[in-house]
Amino acid sequence: MLFEYFTREGFSDYKERRKNWDGPYEEYRKYDPYQYFNVDEVTTEYWEPLEVSSWFDFEPHGGGQ
Repeated sequence: MLFEYFTREGFSDYKERRKNWDGPYEEYRKYDPYQYFNVDEVTTEYWEPLEVSSWFDFEPHGGGQ
């Protein structure tokens, strides 16, 4: 799943922003995935994008053709 945070601290900030389920989170309440998880047992990994400048570089590399 993708959320709007990149760190454990960001997760805490996110939970604080949506705690009252108002604003942009009002509709999200209907589909809250946390209702199905034991949050105390959930593990998290945060992947950072690398080499963003080459994401749309479709040229062959390394002596290709």
